[in-house]
Amino acid sequence: MEVELTIRQALPDDAWAVVDLLKQVRRETDYVIMELLSVEQQARLLEQYAYSSNSIMLVAELGEQIIGLANLIAVSECESELGVCIRQAYWGHGIGKAIVAALIEFAEEVGTEHLVLEVARDNERAIHLYRQFDFVEQQANSTADTIWMSRKLS
Repeated sequence: MEVELTIRQALPDDAWAVVDLLKQVRRETDYVIMELLSVEQQARLLEQYAYSSNSIMLVAELGEQIIGLANLIAVSECESELGVCIRQAYWGHGIGKAIVAALIEFAEEVGTEHLVLEVARDNERAIHLYRQFDFVEQQANSTADTIWMSRKLS
């Protein structure tokens, strides 16, 4: 029996699993920018996302296990910043691609005009993923360690 990948909005009840995922991913890689919160703080944050009209946090689930997390945060009326993290055991299986596609779809639905993200300069796997979605490097904001990338939406 094959387990199906589900991408859905994160809910306050997911707080423990989200904190656990972030702890796991932080042990696996240095690329995680998302802040690690307590379970209670994470539940409050997920509740804020649930009521937001222009920001969202998504989880990727295989069966009952959350294996990925992505968020889209409105930073202005027309611009949003996105972030993605996936458990290392699931890299290269299309999960990042599926969750970024879902974030872009949400952004288009709510009228976001411009997406931005920050990625570690040596995170070639993530940079390749974002380029597949037409994100381009923004030299002005990039540093020795990170690259800012952006994409205009139609």
